[in-house]
Amino acid sequence: MDTNLHQRIEDLQSGFKGNVACGNRKGLEEFELRCPPGSEDKIVLYYTSLRGIRATYENCCLVRSILKGLRVQIDERDVWLHSDFREELANALGKMMPVPRLFIKGRHIGGAEDVKRLHEEGTLKELLNGLPDELNEECDACGGRLL
Repeated sequence: MDTNLHQRIEDLQSGFKGNVACGNRKGLEEFELRCPPGSEDKIVLYYTSLRGIRATYENCCLVRSILKGLRVQIDERDVWLHSDFREELANALGKMMPVPRLFIKGRHIGGAEDVKRLHEEGTLKELLNGLPDELNEECDACGGRLL
């Protein structure tokens, strides 16, 4: 067997070891540590509730929907309602970037397209392992039953 082929086989096999799976899957440590204040041990989503720019608003809704579907606790920071959050995000990234922006345990995961891709690959759920589930508050109307 030629050495190049042997090396490629070893590389593929080693991709299954450790926290990082083979292929496109990533472990949390592969994302850049940018750590906005108070994000060390939780999920932080910077988003906007302003409907002024349709695509931005829809992207924010998409990411929020994906995360809520995974039933995890999210620290949602609305940059439109609180200018401090906008400044906080710019400081963490070193420049102003469009929302939504997702951080998991201080690691910058990315924007809407990144989150959507990771969710479709099944990687996002793996990145969220070990984080607290969504708070189970009972609704007065349904008594906490999912309808």
